[in-house]
Amino acid sequence: MANEDKKDFNAMLHDSTEKSKRLQIFTYLISNWLPYHETGCDNGKMGLI
Repeated sequence: MANEDKKDFNAMLHDSTEKSKRLQIFTYLISNWLPYHETGCDNGKMGLI
């Protein structure tokens, strides 16, 4: 039983680190894209690259 709990905990930990990594990347992309997007379409396209 203890081993099962440990495995679940490790899986949960891995899951949460994956989620936080994705969240960081998402936040990074949004924060970089928004200023470009607000200045106009041409700059917005450059911001997406």
